[in-house]
Amino acid sequence: NLELTNGLIYAETVSLALAEKIGKAAAHEHIERLCKQVAQTGAPLKMLVNTDAMVGKHLSESDLDHLFDPSNSLGDCDRLIDAVLDVWPPKG
Repeated sequence: NLELTNGLIYAETVSLALAEKIGKAAAHEHIERLCKQVAQTGAPLKMLVNTDAMVGKHLSESDLDHLFDPSNSLGDCDRLIDAVLDVWPPKG
């Protein structure tokens, strides 16, 4: 199901990483342009960012692989699951 968006689900993650290098507004505008290309052409966002000169100047292929890895988008899920399991089933 993640592929249904052609990678647009990762646009914010890429924008935030790029913002550390070129500033928030510039990164947002640049990634927004790439997202519009995704919507118009159906090309995957990862392909566009991997071939984009601005992105390539600031983020390596390894950086992009990390940003597009769904396992890096889980946040605190494991910690929250462990907290629930610590108290489940209710005692008493």
